Amino acid sequence: MLAVRRLKPPGGATVARLAGLLVLLAVGYQQWLTADRGDLHGFHMAWSGGLYDIPWHFSGAFVYSPWAGVAIWPLSFLPFPLLNALWLAAQLAALAWLVGLPLAAVLAVFFQPVVRDLESGNIHLFLTVAVVLAVRHPQAWAFVALTKVTPAVGAAYHLGAREWRHAVVAAGVTIALVILGFVLMPDLWLEWMDLLTDSTDAPPHPADRLTIPVLYRLPVALGIALLAGWRSWRWAVPFAAVLAMPSVWLSSITILLASWRLLRAGDLSVVLGPAAATSDAPAEVRRGDDGPPAPASDGLRPPASGPG
Repeated sequence: MLAVRRLKPPGGATVARLAGLLVLLAVGYQQWLTADRGDLHGFHMAWSGGLYDIPWHFSGAFVYSPWAGVAIWPLSFLPFPLLNALWLAAQLAALAWLVGLPLAAVLAVFFQPVVRDLESGNIHLFLTVAVVLAVRHPQAWAFVALTKVTPAVGAAYHLGAREWRHAVVAAGVTIALVILGFVLMPDLWLEWMDLLTDSTDAPPHPADRLTIPVLYRLPVALGIALLAGWRSWRWAVPFAAVLAMPSVWLSSITILLASWRLLRAGDLSVVLGPAAATSDAPAEVRRGDDGPPAPASDGLRPPASGPG
């Protein structure tokens, strides 16, 4: 007689992840139908004229490096509804990777920085992923430097931590790409440099959440990044990146989600006291300072596959 395998009901973690996935799909569909997607429209139309024809802080302005322009150039050939769907899927996948499906669903509905980033189609979620990766793979700082530019001050973490090789890789990859870009597209790079220069004199945008000019914020951000490296506070690197943003929009706060992914038990003791890292702490937060976060059964803690 054939044995009949008894089906087990799905565990709570599985149900939470499935519910989170369904919520994200619903959020994505709603955003696809109704969101303004202003920044994504700007990316889609960036090559319809001169790449830098629209001034800083004007609707539709493309303010990233020519390499970023090259990266989005193939997207300009896609019908916008298809590009919109693909971009939303990538944003939601990045969010889920950062915090897990259940928490990603909560943030996509209730956390306004994430909601606004999804609505506008900006790149803050992708920058957040890049900051997480850059702590272990410093070449990822090139993505930050060639898009938003100033948040790449977070790479000073490697100097504070005396990770000289990482610091050289971060600077070397970025400089090599800039030099290659000047050789291949000199006019575009000069236009971009002019745009960046003009931006330093531009008045704060009404939507800026921090009206202190970035040139005054940069030294503080640099100090935070150096301190983070000296104290091995990886979780503090995103704070330096946000403080160094050229314009701190509401959606810029999304980058702080990188701290969730970078948090370790030893870091918890900074806020919660030494007991947070002792053997009396819950199993899900007892993890080595040099290792990635332990797996979380409910999906509401940092995933296990983050950078070490």
